[in-house]
Amino acid sequence: MIYRLNLYIGIYTIPNIIQMINKLGLTCLMFLSVSGGPIGLETVFNYTDYYTAFKLLTWVLFTYMIPLAIMNYELIVKISLEKEKIGPIEWVSHVLGKDAGIINSTWDIIDTIIDNSIYPVIFADTVVSMGGTPENRILYGWGMILFVCFTINCEFESIAAIIQTSIVILPFLTMWFMFDPNEMYMEPIENKTDDIIKALIVIIWNISGYDMAAPYALKVNKPRESYKFAFFINTTLVFCMYMISFSIGISVLHKNTEWSDGSWIIIAKSIGGDWLGIVVGISIMLSALGTLTAELFSTIFLFKGLHDAGIGPKIFKNKKINLLINAVLLFASMFLNLNMLIQWSAILNSFTLLIECYVWYKVSGWTWVSVPCITFISLNSFVTMMSDDINCILFTFLCLGLSLISWMTINTKLLNVTN
Repeated sequence: MIYRLNLYIGIYTIPNIIQMINKLGLTCLMFLSVSGGPIGLETVFNYTDYYTAFKLLTWVLFTYMIPLAIMNYELIVKISLEKEKIGPIEWVSHVLGKDAGIINSTWDIIDTIIDNSIYPVIFADTVVSMGGTPENRILYGWGMILFVCFTINCEFESIAAIIQTSIVILPFLTMWFMFDPNEMYMEPIENKTDDIIKALIVIIWNISGYDMAAPYALKVNKPRESYKFAFFINTTLVFCMYMISFSIGISVLHKNTEWSDGSWIIIAKSIGGDWLGIVVGISIMLSALGTLTAELFSTIFLFKGLHDAGIGPKIFKNKKINLLINAVLLFASMFLNLNMLIQWSAILNSFTLLIECYVWYKVSGWTWVSVPCITFISLNSFVTMMSDDINCILFTFLCLGLSLISWMTINTKLLNVTN
């Protein structure tokens, strides 16, 4: 299926930019799904120092980002394109059967909803930090959700992703040329094992959206070429951007206690003045806006995948209904705590990744590429689930219970229909 996106301005059509938008649009949508910039990474320095953060980032690059890029590319090519199974939910159902599909879809949908819920909270908190009224925080988040839904409903997501990605990256590049590298240092802290794990969880959460680029694979022009390009560019870009951002940050904030959500605005003001703080604040808001656009665009296809896999109701076949369901869930998310959402999302993402690794093994077998990739992805996933936070432990058992309840409920209904 060839994806054609026509942009109308008045009575004029611009068909000649379709090729550029397809490859570039996919790359930008993937950037926003995978990362969306270093927003949310500030708390890494609450747990560890710069040198440990640098080692963790390098570890994640070689043992998580590159393996995930390889795995998702192969699954997209071998299942999404060849079998027309459009995303992780259908991958699992197609390869492992409906029972595994039911369990995985429970984790995947909850993870996606929780992950999507983080961005309206970041957006609203940034508006407040830039002078917005704290009492209107929930309204700011709701306004963002409505704008994103409008963008997706009008099918402008590809063009919007290109614009948003540019605006997210440029302010950090500006700070890179303006900051003083001689001021780069952090006061030493004791790196405890539990704190290192928490820092790793934050980093992994920030780059955990590789499979979110899969559900719209059938809408991509020249998908094999485009996905290979997009995975390579994003893996390289995200790692470099995080290293640059960390280097800029420690030239201004030297104590781990000085770091908190929204620190990039403080850093920008210190480097370039109020104007740069405003620009970075706008960049953060657009990062949250763009990431939610990319992920929500993918999520409505995940819901469709539930129906196509024979798990979800017929109502999930309708794109606009899926968008409405997600909007209602996002409105409720504005009442939740940001840090808790991040930890919950990381745990659920680990569950789904372990299942996807097994799918990759079933599809490709043990090869010199798949063995080390699956080993490292699984290792990082298990480490991510090692949080000692009681809420995270309870949430883990809750998700396991919900997946089993979903499996029993759907199988009971199927048995009743058969009888």
